[in-house]
Amino acid sequence: MEVNNKIGKLHHMAFVSPDCEKLLKTYQDMLGQGTVENLDSVLPETIFRVLNVNGMKYEFFTPTGEKSFMYQYLQDYPKGGIHHICYAVDNIEEATKDLVNKGYTVSGPMGTATNNNKYQFFQPNDFGNIQIELLQC
Repeated sequence: MEVNNKIGKLHHMAFVSPDCEKLLKTYQDMLGQGTVENLDSVLPETIFRVLNVNGMKYEFFTPTGEKSFMYQYLQDYPKGGIHHICYAVDNIEEATKDLVNKGYTVSGPMGTATNNNKYQFFQPNDFGNIQIELLQC
């Protein structure tokens, strides 16, 4: 089987937790302190931290209200878990089209992150119950 050159390297993993500060400290204990970004102001009703360590990003979310896009996930999985795995792509339209042509299902419309990078989520059912995100960067 050939390598899919439209999908790049692993960009980040995202976790939802009832206590993302505690989970962040666990990952820092395991991986090293790294640098932490506090991005609470970016998302409504969500505590949001990003740990950058060893060239990898780990996102940690705790929804604090129903307006959080992570709220339903924590309702469904009260102990939390891996919300999604993100892969970097050079061209989001080509990479999305390629996966759709292979039978994978997008989850909602393509979006634009606060840094103006485009992203696309895919249905978790297609990938072992883990949501996949493509991020153009």
